[in-house]
Amino acid sequence: MNKWIIVGLLLLVTLGTGWYYISQNYFFNPITFEKDNVTYLDWSFYQNPLQIDYMVRNENHKWETTSIREKEEIHYVFNKLKEANPLFNKDLEFDQNETKIKILIRHMKSESKGSVLLGAEGTTEILFLHPTNPENPGAVEITGQLKELINKRISQGTLD
Repeated sequence: MNKWIIVGLLLLVTLGTGWYYISQNYFFNPITFEKDNVTYLDWSFYQNPLQIDYMVRNENHKWETTSIREKEEIHYVFNKLKEANPLFNKDLEFDQNETKIKILIRHMKSESKGSVLLGAEGTTEILFLHPTNPENPGAVEITGQLKELINKRISQGTLD
């Protein structure tokens, strides 16, 4: 009987240690993670810490950036992009000259610029996701609270 208690406790400690390791080192957990057109990579690519860069092009065509590493905000942006209205219009084309904002989500394992996990660029109305999954639309409509957040963040990057 004592042998089973010890085995059970060792199993609980092992599972707890594994769960703690995953939650400290990865942004998503493997049990609840689902791939889609926003989170298209395997869950293990999303290593902590992640950073989101909100970039706005100024009147001199220079990019100004606001960078955020708050986990809650990054989760919020991922979720809102997943909920955003997909745009299936075949006439809708990406025009680099019209790009006014960019959003980059990257992991920052080193002090250098980390690997980009999701890129989006466009205007405060429409964002084109890069890279795109051929089975899903590459553009989404930005509305509501996500639009407010993006406008707030890009205004922080604008020089006064």
